Amino acid sequence: MYSGGYQLVDLVVVTIAVVSGVWVVMRTPIVYRVYTAASIVAPLCLPFPARPFMSMPRFVLTIVPLFWGFAVFARRFRAWDAIVATSAAGLGILSLLFVNWYWIY
Repeated sequence: MYSGGYQLVDLVVVTIAVVSGVWVVMRTPIVYRVYTAASIVAPLCLPFPARPFMSMPRFVLTIVPLFWGFAVFARRFRAWDAIVATSAAGLGILSLLFVNWYWIY
């Protein structure tokens, strides 16, 4: 059984990706809708039983339209500083875990 830390990181990444994906599906042309929906749904169809969202962080980083959703959210709610601070904190924590030979993903 995997520890809860892995699953928490996976859950946070998938939640952010799905929320941004919903924005993409509602607001962009059909080509981007299909690409985004297929890119999110396909990895979710074959979960690993012990860790259902395993490898999802790797898969969602390649979905470019998701970042459009982040940008619109940041502009609308003036959340640039919060997004940068959260990203920097996450990078620091995950880098520290990686340097100390902990499995991150």
